[in-house]
Amino acid sequence: MKKIILSVAVATMALSTSAMAIDNVKANGSAKFIYQGSDDNTPGSKLLDQAGASAQAGVNLGMTADLSTDLKGGVSVQGVSTLGLENNLVGGTMATNGGLMQPGEAATDDQFWISEAYLTYAMGNTMAKVGLQELNTPMVFTEKWNVVSNTFQAVVLVNNDIKNVTLVGAFVGKGNAQNQGGGGQVVQYDGKFDSFHGGAYAAGAVAKVAGVNAQAWYYNADDVTNAGTTGLDAYWLEADTKVAGIFLGAQYAGTDLDNAGDLNAFAVKAAGDVMGAHLFAAYSQVDDANGLGALGFSNLATSDKTKLYTGTGSILADGAAIAIEDTKAWKIGAKGNVAGFGLGLEYTDADYGQFAANSNGELQVIQGFVSKKVGPIALKAMYTERETTTGAGVSSDFELFRLIASTKF
Repeated sequence: MKKIILSVAVATMALSTSAMAIDNVKANGSAKFIYQGSDDNTPGSKLLDQAGASAQAGVNLGMTADLSTDLKGGVSVQGVSTLGLENNLVGGTMATNGGLMQPGEAATDDQFWISEAYLTYAMGNTMAKVGLQELNTPMVFTEKWNVVSNTFQAVVLVNNDIKNVTLVGAFVGKGNAQNQGGGGQVVQYDGKFDSFHGGAYAAGAVAKVAGVNAQAWYYNADDVTNAGTTGLDAYWLEADTKVAGIFLGAQYAGTDLDNAGDLNAFAVKAAGDVMGAHLFAAYSQVDDANGLGALGFSNLATSDKTKLYTGTGSILADGAAIAIEDTKAWKIGAKGNVAGFGLGLEYTDADYGQFAANSNGELQVIQGFVSKKVGPIALKAMYTERETTTGAGVSSDFELFRLIASTKF
């Protein structure tokens, strides 16, 4: 039997409900399956070979309820299974690939965990949310591209006293992302939570004024490298608007590592609809810090995805590739619907300076997708090809095919 440790929020909910009537109970859920194959163009390697393929199914079951006029609660459970495909079709998993495993445990095990367990309490125009929960801020956020998503143990305060302005304050104590700050898959084995960089604070303001959406965020973490030696101060500024139907956005962010260097980034984006197609273009630049700014501007929970405009939506050109030190990147793309099918194509190019991981190298990624909903099932097939060139001029290719089937209920 698995030992399940409930958060303070769940325990509080259990005690509260003994004396309160539970109203407005709502259940929700989703399921997703992902299969992907890859080919690194080594001799004998093929795109759909078992050795280079991964697959996993995930399910999320949740429930929310009103516990009193101002007190609400929610609980979600996530689980993953390989469906036995590792025996003959794939060689790896998608979401939980090691991290906090004990002897006798394997990434291919069926796993389940409590991903959310929270209480919310409204006090006038202020709302407090306490417990295991999803977060969505520019540098600390829940990633939902995989079969399951990472969550956090946090305390969040949201205030709307100022018209058209939302103020946010948060303390994040734990998270269950794989190798937080070190990349990897999305969730630890069994969804286990551990310290989130020794504890992190965030404060933000989100506003809409005169047709402009703007947000400003500040972050502080005690141990961002998980080595007990380096703290972090970071900020993120972002604004966007529409002019004659064209989306225009700009981002500026910075990090300051203790005993290391400062790092800055900016990005711009333009997007609009032309003849039924949505077109977009974006550019980003992360400066150099003489090799001391390796943290970059990826999700602090995973070091994988990024909210910079050039990284959104890509597989092999995400934060680990374009949000790193001494990198200039640009992206163009289009998506739309034709004969009931969703179609999309995008191209990303990144140039690396001497202080980037791929010193003086280059990255080129082209990615396309086709999607279709069949009854309650949403299907999506994606093909991505990446070419990297080192500073010495050595090139290598990598191909990836991903098939996604999902449903909500």
